[in-house]
Amino acid sequence: MVVFYLRNSRNPDGKIVPITVSLTSEVVKRYPNLTRPDQTTDPLASGIAFPNLYDAEGDNQWLLIAQTPALDFSGDKIDPEIVNVVTTGTVHQEIESAMGRIAAQVDWGALLPDTSPPKLTEFQPPVTQTQDVPITSNVIARLVDSLPAAGINYDTVKMKINDFDVTDDVDFTGTPFDLTLVYRPRRILS
Repeated sequence: MVVFYLRNSRNPDGKIVPITVSLTSEVVKRYPNLTRPDQTTDPLASGIAFPNLYDAEGDNQWLLIAQTPALDFSGDKIDPEIVNVVTTGTVHQEIESAMGRIAAQVDWGALLPDTSPPKLTEFQPPVTQTQDVPITSNVIARLVDSLPAAGINYDTVKMKINDFDVTDDVDFTGTPFDLTLVYRPRRILS
């Protein structure tokens, strides 16, 4: 079990919310009936109960639980986030996603406005270099959203090279406040 402390950069009071994350290893058991208890009223429901009937009996699975004592906008306790299929390759992403879903429900109070757009702080090759740039050169851009900020929405970021949209081929690294985009031209072997 580990505790992460989450804060919203736009909260003027510096409110900090603890989120407890735990991982447990569970052995999958088969239910005696054809449906899980959470599917008795709606047989088409995907269900939230652990384990899933589609998992093989006796297999070991990791169960991730993220929870907080913080309250939501209505003053109610926020339900824990439960992820029942976690692997070593996805655990970091699952934790980040669960924390994001919890953070979106937290009552942060009055937030400062996000008045400044993200800034392009680095670009390679330099924008002024218009000659002698190999066609196979990677294009790297760094965007910084200064605090207080809502962060950069990855879904709205577009990268175009010579009016050609290459966004689908861009790797995003960093955080929503300090984001690096890397475009690696596809190499075609003859």
